[in-house]
Parts: sequence; C-alpha cells; structure tokens
Amino acid sequence: MLVWITYHLYKYPLVLPENPTIQNIKEEIRDEKYLKFAVDDQQLFCNSTLLENEKKVEDYGITSDSDIILRVIRRVQIEYKSLRFGVMIWDEEKVSKLKNRVASLIYIPVEKLVLRYDDRELQNDEDISIISVRHTVYAYVKFVVQILGFKRIYKVEVHTMMKVAALKQKLQTEYALDSTKIKLMSGDMPRTFLQDRAYLDIYDIKEETVIHAVGGGVE
Repeated sequence: MLVWITYHLYKYPLVLPENPTIQNIKEEIRDEKYLKFAVDDQQLFCNSTLLENEKKVEDYGITSDSDIILRVIRRVQIEYKSLRFGVMIWDEEKVSKLKNRVASLIYIPVEKLVLRYDDRELQNDEDISIISVRHTVYAYVKFVVQILGFKRIYKVEVHTMMKVAALKQKLQTEYALDSTKIKLMSGDMPRTFLQDRAYLDIYDIKEETVIHAVGGGVE
C-alpha cells in the first residue's frame, strides 16, 4: 500500500507493509530518507482525526493513495547562563512562540529576550523547523549600555553575544554616527580599543559597564 504523507507544504510517498498499524506508519516515517522523525515526536491525522498508534489503517478507512497529515513535536534544547532545559513545541510554529515559552520559564520580559542559533540571532517570523534536532539554542537578555562621548551620553540596547561591530552599527543607525570611524574603549580597560569581531561577552560588558567612544562624529 502506498500513502502520501503531507509534512508542511510537501507530500512524500510512503510504501507500507501489509495491514499496517498507525505505529507501523510512524516507524516507516522514522526510517524515510527525507523525514526521519522519532516515533514519539510524531502525530498523524487523516480527515482531521488524530490516529492512535495501536489501531490499524482500516479502522480509519485509510486506503492506497490516502493523504495523511504529519505534525512533529520539536524538543528544543535551551541554554541560559548555567541552566539547560528543553521546550516542546510544534515545528511549524514561529520563533516568536518559542521566545514566549522561554521567557516565561526564565522569568524575563519577552521583549528583552534574544535567542541565538547557528551563530546568529533567530527572528520572530522564522519557523521552528530551521532548528536541527539535538542542537542547542542560546538565550540572552538585552540590556542598555551607556556610551560616553566628550559631551554626550549615548544609550544603546545590546546583549552579551552581540559583536562590537554590531554595537557600532547601532550607533550609526540610532545616532547618525560613522561606524567605520568610531573607536570604543571599556571603562575597565582604558586605552584598549574593543575589536570589531569580538563579542561583548569577551570584554565582560554588563549593564553597569561604562564604554567610551571617540571618532566617527561622537560628540
């Protein structure tokens, strides 16, 4: 028997053994080259009915060429400071929903939360399915740093895994400074310029850290 598995917007042909159970279908999906989802992470639907593992296809009127909808639970591993925990979420959901879940678990406002995966910040409108199984998503909290010029204080929202170059770019975007000519120094390390490719975490930049700026139109 051949049935069609619909996952997101794609259909996959699946050849089933004779008189299979729903459990058998999930095992075939687990072994299918382009799907490979763990049996326990799958939910199958046919004609809007949730299919139960121990029942047979005939119990649901499933025949050759039937369409079966596959939904997958993604178990996202989150690391926040010294904490590691998992969040279960449907993989067709958006990152914005994952952020809401994580924010509620670590008790911070969701608008202050940054999620990073594969060395970049995840955007709210991205699908959870872009996060590979068993890979870790890192959570950081945004905070405001004060950057001292000669006569003016600039305030910029950052997080510890932001690069120095990105901080300079925010100064350009928010204050019309020239990011290519700005030089930044931490108050804790005078006369040491922060390197563009370095993360703020390397310099132990925190909310109370004072950063000095020169050049690039800094006042």
